[in-house]
Amino acid sequence: MPYPTHPHLRLDSSRALGGNIINGWRAYNLTSDRQSGLGAWSDAELAQYLSTGHADGHGTATGDMADVVGHSLRYLSAPDIHAMVVYLRSIPPLHTAEDALERTTPPAGDAALPQNTRGARLYASTCAGCHMADGTGRQSSFATITGARSLGADNGRNLVQVLVQGSGMQTATGVQIMPHFVGGGLSDRDLADIASFVMTHFTTATPHNMEQAVQDAKRAN
Repeated sequence: MPYPTHPHLRLDSSRALGGNIINGWRAYNLTSDRQSGLGAWSDAELAQYLSTGHADGHGTATGDMADVVGHSLRYLSAPDIHAMVVYLRSIPPLHTAEDALERTTPPAGDAALPQNTRGARLYASTCAGCHMADGTGRQSSFATITGARSLGADNGRNLVQVLVQGSGMQTATGVQIMPHFVGGGLSDRDLADIASFVMTHFTTATPHNMEQAVQDAKRAN
């Protein structure tokens, strides 16, 4: 007997692996599109991300993807990871505007942060201790945020999710944790200003309605 289908839910096979929203997080485009997919990643970067949850220049897995890496992918053999990379390379490109991100980052080692906005001051006091002023991360590469698509794609949806929900991932060196900031004395406006600063400081994205985005993320969790 065929599975019942909802009359308003239809699977669009033309956008297979092109990304979607799941559990409040954006699952990004996995096709070979260079701007919004994985086309600009090297094979080594893809293998590093799948096996460890982090790829230099592309950030660290969060949300559901962190669970996938921490409880599954990191246990795969190198040949299995390579097979996944080969498969991902074979997917025809599909451009998704929500995932597109033109990244810009301050020069490596630049310890200066602009202090003329609330977001900059909040980032300096709340975030820079782990992520550093230039986003390179302190002590662990997992704290490096430069190049991460989550900083700007889809109006910073996953960035806001991390601020509201936090994220944790099992790794070979222990649990890597990004704590959430809800209930820690920061208001919705504070979180919105942090997100806006991160987006404009590390990417070319233009944030909009960020306080509403924070409130939406809270309601979804």
